[in-house]
Amino acid sequence: MIRVQKADGMLEVFDEFKVRSSLKRAGVDDISVNNILTNLKDRLYDGIPSDKIYRSIYQLFSKQSKTNYRYNLKRAIMDLGPTGYPFEHFVAGVLMKSRLGNRFSAVAFPMR
Repeated sequence: MIRVQKADGMLEVFDEFKVRSSLKRAGVDDISVNNILTNLKDRLYDGIPSDKIYRSIYQLFSKQSKTNYRYNLKRAIMDLGPTGYPFEHFVAGVLMKSRLGNRFSAVAFPMR
């Protein structure tokens, strides 16, 4: 049984379905998904950090697909921080500069 160390330090059992679902949502075809999973399984070990799994998938994905930018977007959002607040604050600032800002930001992005 392979356990994955998540970003918060918790361990959970590796779930192939999660990887498969994530790749499918990013637009990867079934053949490429199967190839990526086959190659990924050779790199797994007990206690592997989820970030290392992500990097391995992205490396394998980059070789197989031209839609890897969708998969990288998820990682970019995660890199903004665990609270998501910096991203919310950025979006609120963008909306404030737009015509929607005055109506939308007070509801969706109240200032903290």
